[in-house]
Amino acid sequence: MTVAAMERVTDWVNDRLPAVLVKEVRQGLSRSVFLIEFYGFHVVLACITLWQMAEAQQYEDFGGLARSSGTRGVFWFLMALYMIIIVPLMNINAVASEVTGRTIELMKMSGLSARKIVWGKWLYQCLYLAMITLSTFPYLFSYYLVAGGDLMMEVRLMLGLGFGSILVTGLAIGISPIGSSRFRPMIFLGLMIFFFAGGVQLFSYFFGFRRGVSFGDSALTLFLLGTPLTLFALELGTAKISSRVEGNALAIRLIGLVLVGVPGLMILGNLNAEFATGFASGAIVIIPWSVMLTQPVLAAGAYGQYLKYGYFGRFMGRLFFYPGWVSGVMYCTVLIGLYDIMILLLNHSVSDGDKLEMM
Repeated sequence: MTVAAMERVTDWVNDRLPAVLVKEVRQGLSRSVFLIEFYGFHVVLACITLWQMAEAQQYEDFGGLARSSGTRGVFWFLMALYMIIIVPLMNINAVASEVTGRTIELMKMSGLSARKIVWGKWLYQCLYLAMITLSTFPYLFSYYLVAGGDLMMEVRLMLGLGFGSILVTGLAIGISPIGSSRFRPMIFLGLMIFFFAGGVQLFSYFFGFRRGVSFGDSALTLFLLGTPLTLFALELGTAKISSRVEGNALAIRLIGLVLVGVPGLMILGNLNAEFATGFASGAIVIIPWSVMLTQPVLAAGAYGQYLKYGYFGRFMGRLFFYPGWVSGVMYCTVLIGLYDIMILLLNHSVSDGDKLEMM
């Protein structure tokens, strides 16, 4: 391929990529911090993998009496720590830095909407995390050739970890313009603890039953619940930096219905019902808070998106989706009604054989 052909391909790709994504990629690659972070990450993983491979080979020399002393867990602990905690926390001020640096208005003047700015920053992190995830496969293959083990299980685990990191990073970027820089990490860690750790144990104890959850069910649960939660956070961040005239109430409230409706469907399908209930119980607190605090918009622009649906659009807008607390009261009433129905479905789906004996 000639240089001219490569330039044409590059120009074609640049014309079709979001402008914010191109900006973030150029800035990220030009910073020394990116190279230090990327290569430092691989140096640590290479040292750990070599250590584990040498240890596995030592056990093999002693007759194969032991394959590992548990050091493989160090690899996965560091991977989870970096991808689920460190990378999201590094993006906890992604949008706030544009606001405090007074560059957000310049980006808007160039024709970028608030949604494109927030989602473009998330897409850049998606590319980075996809690159990190794929670049770890040589370590997995090398360890498998020397020490054996379940390669496909580790590949699935790595892909799940990468997808989870994409969702959690989107959550961090979404809440980045909300609150102060001091309390923002606390909000993020609190959401992480409740939704992804404490919810399972809390609601398993509350309802008095447990069921074994397979790896496939856990991955499906992460997709069904994590995806709308991330989209909801991104829309909250979009609404925070956008003009009230743009009208973000429709997207926020539709995703809010998904956040409560999907757990109900999971209960009907008997898919990790305890965690789904815990997730919905957290959502039923966060969604009304984000809806009821908004004020009505005294401008036609925020209501124009409902007119294209005619009488039905105007009726549903006035009843549920117009910005402000007036329609928010009716919306939250319906949302809580869906949550009550979900609780009834959960109690109906639990058989007497699933109940744990009280200790």
